[in-house]
Amino acid sequence: APAWAIAKSVGFPPARAVQWTNFLLTFILLAMGIGVLRLVMTGPALGIASVLWAFFPSLFLITPRIGNDQLFFLAHVICLCASLSYIVKQKAIALVIGAIACWAAFWTKSTGLVSICIWIAGFVLGYFPRERLLPKAGEWAGLLMMFGLGISILVKMLVGDSLVGNAGGLNQRLAVGYSAVNFLYFDIPEYLSTVYTDAWRDEGGRQYFWNYLFKTALFGEFKIRTDAFGVWTAMILNYSFFGLLIYGFVGFWKKKFDRRVWLLLVNGGLFLLALATLRMKYPYSCSNDFRYILPILLSFVPFVGWGIFKENASFKWEVTGVVLTFIFVISSSLLYLSL
Repeated sequence: APAWAIAKSVGFPPARAVQWTNFLLTFILLAMGIGVLRLVMTGPALGIASVLWAFFPSLFLITPRIGNDQLFFLAHVICLCASLSYIVKQKAIALVIGAIACWAAFWTKSTGLVSICIWIAGFVLGYFPRERLLPKAGEWAGLLMMFGLGISILVKMLVGDSLVGNAGGLNQRLAVGYSAVNFLYFDIPEYLSTVYTDAWRDEGGRQYFWNYLFKTALFGEFKIRTDAFGVWTAMILNYSFFGLLIYGFVGFWKKKFDRRVWLLLVNGGLFLLALATLRMKYPYSCSNDFRYILPILLSFVPFVGWGIFKENASFKWEVTGVVLTFIFVISSSLLYLSL
């Protein structure tokens, strides 16, 4: 990594330099995510979604992590933001920016295929319908860049690179089931009765796709704190997140879809499909980690905001949702900032 090489050349600890670089990337990611939300939301629902995005536990988890996750997340969110901007403002430069982000996303992680699909979906949703069918110069530029990316992906496929290079060396104790019930069933009693999950043991719900996904979204594969304060705070985080899931479902049910919302749904659906495919291809608990698909949050938190402030919502419904949101945010902050 450039940060590692530069730090080593000037005598600065390389690992620390990479951590600071990732901290900067996470900060930019946070800002870009709010930019995405501003393109699809307004009013108090936007405030709820922005707060959830900013204080979601997964962002605390990835900030000090050494790896290429942050670069992929940032590249993908830039692509999503550019695609939404093209839909809203019809400016061709957004397609060029999105195409550059797609290159960065794919060559950082193979999950960048999702970014490419988002660009294509954003182009189709933004381009049609309109009177002028002939693409503008900027649109041609974006299309040519994506064509070049497609050629490079074809070359990569011909070389035969593996999606997960170390999959063959994973410990068999991490193996989990991959039948239909493992993917479709959400064990709610198990989710509510256990605090953390465990990649090595079935306690905590690792056998079920949704249980492991939600638990790793909140705590990763770690037992963050096992003292009384940590366990109680984590349990409150668990329960408040479950409540937000209900509000998110209501928001999904009540929201009238436009082209921007459809793009968010494509974003969420593709990330879920990618993670499910990874777990089916490599049926290990670590293949089900939420950190692989963190940008899916931008397809979830808007529906929570819309669910809280749905049309004709009662005052009690809105207050309960706002209080639940702040309980979630406070417990998340307390748990991770106390480490």
